[in-house]
Amino acid sequence: MTFHGLFWSAIIRSLLSLRRDMQLTNQADAHAVTALPAIESDRFSSQQTEALLAQLIPAQTVLKTGQSLAGYFDFNKMGNLVVYMTSTRDIQSALDMLVPRSSSLLPGEVTMSTTEVPALVRLSWCTENAELQNEVCVYFLLVLFRHLAGRRFDFEEVSLPGSGGQVLHALSDAKRRDGEQVAVSFSRAWLSQPSFFHSPTIESLLAPALAIRPQSFEHQLLHVFAQAPFPARIRAEWVAEILGMSLPSLRKTLKLEAITFSDLLKSYTHGLSTQRLIQGEKTDEVAVSLGFSDRRSFERSFKAFSGINAGQIRQLGARLRFTRGNDNLLSIVDNLPPLPSTIQAIVTLKDDDVTLGNMVALIKKDPIFHAHVMSKAGKATFGGKVTTLEQAVGRNLGVGNIKNLAIMFAAQQQLSEQCRHPKVERLIDAMLFSDSVYSIVYQDTPANGEHENTRQQLLFGTLAVFLVFHEECVFADGVLRMWQESESFLAFTRQLCTELGICLYGASSLMLLRWGFGYETNQSLWELCKSIEKDDMQEVPARILNAHNIAFSMLASETDYVGLDSLADSHKVKICEALEHWR
Repeated sequence: MTFHGLFWSAIIRSLLSLRRDMQLTNQADAHAVTALPAIESDRFSSQQTEALLAQLIPAQTVLKTGQSLAGYFDFNKMGNLVVYMTSTRDIQSALDMLVPRSSSLLPGEVTMSTTEVPALVRLSWCTENAELQNEVCVYFLLVLFRHLAGRRFDFEEVSLPGSGGQVLHALSDAKRRDGEQVAVSFSRAWLSQPSFFHSPTIESLLAPALAIRPQSFEHQLLHVFAQAPFPARIRAEWVAEILGMSLPSLRKTLKLEAITFSDLLKSYTHGLSTQRLIQGEKTDEVAVSLGFSDRRSFERSFKAFSGINAGQIRQLGARLRFTRGNDNLLSIVDNLPPLPSTIQAIVTLKDDDVTLGNMVALIKKDPIFHAHVMSKAGKATFGGKVTTLEQAVGRNLGVGNIKNLAIMFAAQQQLSEQCRHPKVERLIDAMLFSDSVYSIVYQDTPANGEHENTRQQLLFGTLAVFLVFHEECVFADGVLRMWQESESFLAFTRQLCTELGICLYGASSLMLLRWGFGYETNQSLWELCKSIEKDDMQEVPARILNAHNIAFSMLASETDYVGLDSLADSHKVKICEALEHWR
């Protein structure tokens, strides 16, 4: 767990905003904007960060920067650890959270000590060749502690290696001295000064996600996988050797942990391959870099794992364009949050009411969280394959784990803030309503694997609306105009295909693939793409597209009775009656 990327991304954005207002923008700012995706995804080295800070805080602007930068800080963009600290009872509580996790945020591991006479607290850390980073971090701590304890807070003494300390001059009267390590000291009286921003709710939501847990065996395996130059060539014997275990011992541990070695390795390998393909890397190059014998063997493996051709993923990467590149697209897909109302209902559920039935009923209301739960349950960590939500919650995840999943997602940015569409909840409702329409019209309710695959296509097949309407999608405004001008949802999906080359169902398969869904659902969604493009629909795809057309047209875009003309009168009446429950 690390927050360096988010933290430094927020710092750089603050500096860019300040420099723009000070009319100091130059080539350094353009370079910083270009570097933001790499910074945010933790692919920017400490040396690169130091050099970038030197460009954005030149000597002649240091004092003005220090005077104003605090006003540009956005704690909410700095990661969950910072958000938690801003919501604590006092500085002591913030430090209780920070110190054990300091290396995940600051340049070094923080040591905290106290003295009786004088009654001081001392925070210190060691790091090399990071003078500006250290100074900015000390500046951040000053701003954070003033947020908690009031503007009168100040350090007693600040020690910085080299000639640092200039950024602090405008805000702090602390004594300054040179030292081999970074150190700040302040009066112990400040530790218990109560904060007016204390939020027990935010603390309780974020604490489970920030808890320090023993590394699971799955994480140990993934760490070993990451050491291999060619993941496709990893063998269990080599992993056992790296872990210092015998092969029989490794197999016994895998069985005890309910982990399928081959499934976990395939998930890891094709997680890497998906990332490289979506970034535009050629299929041949991906195959070689991962250690496959040739392109054909890679494509067979990828198709068997995902149900999608590698070329289809590259196509999506080329056509789904986001403002900060495909790294940002994958970040958005990996962290798409559930609706806040669903999370609130799950988190506040009383212990006596935490039953399988109640939990399943709540999760079914939110297709995004539903998809995440199904994907988590299907991971090798939790055991065997699942086909229903009841199995996912009751057998694989366990009812209690759902709260933890909900809490982790609760810290994410709210869906409505990411989406340009004015009626986000209507889009969610339409996904759910399409399942009802399908059941009414086609009376298809058998509890078997084929039906569950159909339900997953109905519920999750249109999730990519949250990609094409996303605020950072380059053509989101154009897509919104398409939506407003289309006479039906089917017309909208066809226009996406013809004008932008994007199949909504194919884009949804990318999301499901990143969330851990396998072959069957993803392959079926691409079959829907073929049906749209060729206008030659087989029975089941035609039914799914028709159900989506009716549900989205009537509920999300409120186009009355689209798609009902071909239905029997009894079906029309039932659909209209069901629609009233959603409006």
